[in-house]
Amino acid sequence: MIKARFVFAATLAVTTSMGLSGSYPANAQSVTEARSVLEDIERWLPGSFDNESQILMEATLGSGADGIHEWYHIEISKIANGDNGSLRFRSMMKDRANPSAPIEHAVFAFRVDEEMGLVRMDRYRVPLEDVDNGRLRDRAIKTDKELLDVQCPVFWQPGPGYVYAAMQGVWCEMSLGEFGGGGTIIVRGDYHLTADEFWMLSATRDSNTNVLTRGRADDIPLRLKKVK
Repeated sequence: MIKARFVFAATLAVTTSMGLSGSYPANAQSVTEARSVLEDIERWLPGSFDNESQILMEATLGSGADGIHEWYHIEISKIANGDNGSLRFRSMMKDRANPSAPIEHAVFAFRVDEEMGLVRMDRYRVPLEDVDNGRLRDRAIKTDKELLDVQCPVFWQPGPGYVYAAMQGVWCEMSLGEFGGGGTIIVRGDYHLTADEFWMLSATRDSNTNVLTRGRADDIPLRLKKVK
C-alpha cells in the first residue's frame, strides 16, 4: 500500500496510507475489481465540496510550513459519457475572492484500463472562453481517442473505505505545447476519495531548475469535504 506522511499542524503528524504519496500504483487488479473502483467513483465524486473544516483545523491546531490553506469550493457534476464510454465529470472551482464566479473549469474522464487492471483518469482544464453561460461548448469536450494523448494520467485503485490515485512516479514531465507555450514543466497529482471527502495534492515545478512554481512545498493536500 502506498504510504505518505502529512503534517496537518505544527505539533501533529498524521501517517496515512491514503495514496497521496505520488508513487506509482503498481498493484494490478482484476478488471472486476477495477470496475468496482469505477462504481465507487461514480457514486462518490458528484457533489459540492469545500475545505472550510480544514481551514478551521489548521487555524486551531496550527498549519504546515506553507501556512493555512486558502478557501476553495468545488462543484462536480456528471456529464455525458465519452464517445467510447468513458465516465465523465465536470468540475468548477471557486475561491474566496469571487465566490460567485468559477476560477477554473475542468473535465475528469475515467475508464478501466483492462491491460493494467486499473482505472485510468485523465483530467484537463477547459479554457474560460470555452464556457458559455455556465455550459461547456462542444469544442471543450475531447473524444476518448484524444484523451489517450492527455499527458500524465493517474491510476485509481481501492483502499479500505476509500479509493485513491497517483501518477506514474512522484512527478511527471508535461509539454506546454497544448497550453500555447514552449518547453516542459514537471507536474504532480494525487487524489483520495471517500463518500464524504475528496483530497487533492497537486503541484508544478520548473523542469530546468526544479523550483516549485505552483502548489505547496509541505505536501499537505487540499482536503475538501462534501457539503451537499
